[in-house]
Amino acid sequence: MPRHKTGRKITTSHTSIIDAAVPVVEAAEKLSEVTKISLGIIKQVGKASRGGQQRLKFLPIVGGWKITIRGSATIQEVYVYTNEPKNTRQALQKGFGSSKAGR
Repeated sequence: MPRHKTGRKITTSHTSIIDAAVPVVEAAEKLSEVTKISLGIIKQVGKASRGGQQRLKFLPIVGGWKITIRGSATIQEVYVYTNEPKNTRQALQKGFGSSKAGR
């Protein structure tokens, strides 16, 4: 179920965020090298399944990453602008992996 997210680094009128994206966005907000986060639209991909594979896909863009986040029944693109792309990617992957480990 989508939530709403706002903050000083969130820079878009679209504030809905899927559950799978919450740990990524929250981790990005805490990183000093991240300057801006832009939340993309949410797409439905089918029925929710309990065993649905959640995953991240990083695509380099000028000044950061386009991250496609797959939840159990939804996909959301999040644009993260950073001064240190390599460190940012590692931190976001680590945060996403540890949030799934507790489930």
